[in-house]
Amino acid sequence: MTLRQAALDYLERDGVLCVAMLEALRTGRASPLSVTPQGVALQMGSRLLLSADDAPAALSLVPAHWDGVVQVAGAQRARQVAQALGLSILWECYQSVYCSKTPRPVRADIRPLGLAYHQAILDHYHLFHDPEYITQRIEAGVMYGIFVEDNLAGFVGEHWEGSMGMLEVFPPYRRLGLATQLHNFTINRYLAQGRTPFAEVLTDNAPSLALQAKMGMTVSQDTVCALGRQDGSSH
Repeated sequence: MTLRQAALDYLERDGVLCVAMLEALRTGRASPLSVTPQGVALQMGSRLLLSADDAPAALSLVPAHWDGVVQVAGAQRARQVAQALGLSILWECYQSVYCSKTPRPVRADIRPLGLAYHQAILDHYHLFHDPEYITQRIEAGVMYGIFVEDNLAGFVGEHWEGSMGMLEVFPPYRRLGLATQLHNFTINRYLAQGRTPFAEVLTDNAPSLALQAKMGMTVSQDTVCALGRQDGSSH
């Protein structure tokens, strides 16, 4: 058995909580660093992704002198790893997975967005302000806009690690079901590519969690935490 297959087998034991790791491995975004009967460590750029039976098993998978972000599946394990390594929790997310293979209905004018829409995306995306990241996402061809009477009314995208996200509907067009249409469109795009549609939802993002439930997504009971230095040196 290859290291990759052994990692997949371990992660599939909890395919919802570990969906980000599974998809990163399946799509080639991440590669296996270490696989034991008690856990898996993947490297995705400067990020270390861990899933393990317990905190000691997780800590045993961390390479010496690792200075990037450490992402740990399971809140209790993450907090124990953070304490042992002297790291802080940068964010905590639920994992939301569309487990069906059935496409969702889409009845909307949704189009790819080019750089001409960079400022509109930057002005309306509420989670962070990062012009370079928006540019990179547009150039990757994963930003889409929903149009009402030829006016941009909102958008959706895909984050660098492969998760669905960046969904925004502009205030004048809210409560028209446009978020549902954008979400359905993105699910269908993933399915057409043979991928598992998934999103990482911050624990304090109640509107997004409500949308996930409405869309028939399966939300993890536990969470995934990213650990690093609060001064930004681990990003």
